[in-house]
Amino acid sequence: MHWWALTEDEIAKALGTDLLTGLSQGDAEARFLEQGPNALGFVQEFRAEKSLEALKKLSTPTARVIREGARHLIPAVSPVTGDIVELDAGDHVPADGRLLLALLTLAAFAWVYFRGPEGLDRARSMAFFVLAATQLAHAFNARSERQSLFQIGWFTNRWLWGAVALSLGLQWIITFWPPAQHIFKTQPLRMEELGIALGASLLLIAIVEIAKRLRRRTAL
Repeated sequence: MHWWALTEDEIAKALGTDLLTGLSQGDAEARFLEQGPNALGFVQEFRAEKSLEALKKLSTPTARVIREGARHLIPAVSPVTGDIVELDAGDHVPADGRLLLALLTLAAFAWVYFRGPEGLDRARSMAFFVLAATQLAHAFNARSERQSLFQIGWFTNRWLWGAVALSLGLQWIITFWPPAQHIFKTQPLRMEELGIALGASLLLIAIVEIAKRLRRRTAL
């Protein structure tokens, strides 16, 4: 669907919402259960030895949405598809990295699909791998809403690195092990395609790092 070519009313209809009254509370709750939390709405880590101090400083970002014709202030992790979000100058948009992930995945799919004769199956395999790789890269972004990874330290969370390594291992098996390929209908990727997946992951990290830097400057 070409969203940029639609009118406001057409977009609202496609998303199953109303521009004036927004979603009903029941619809919003059902969509939240289906879609999950807005992943980057709020993630803030603190060290165990300073937990009390960190808890005192803890703040929860919020978003203003229109539901059932009334304005509601909700946690920034709670907006769902179809919510009418109110924004003022200087507000942070309560959106997460899912849009970036989707764009990078679609770009990788299109690059394989239109580039060679391998067809749909290979493009799907590429999109599947890129989606998994960028999700794992995004886990590092989500360690802090404002702090750079270079400030936090890339290797300060060993559990995260372990989880990423395990996930990459499983993804590698699904992509390159013949029995798994048969089950998941995947095809092995070439070195250049793996390079594209790595580049997409690094690009996602770079974009979020730039966004964090802009947030810090705005807060000054």
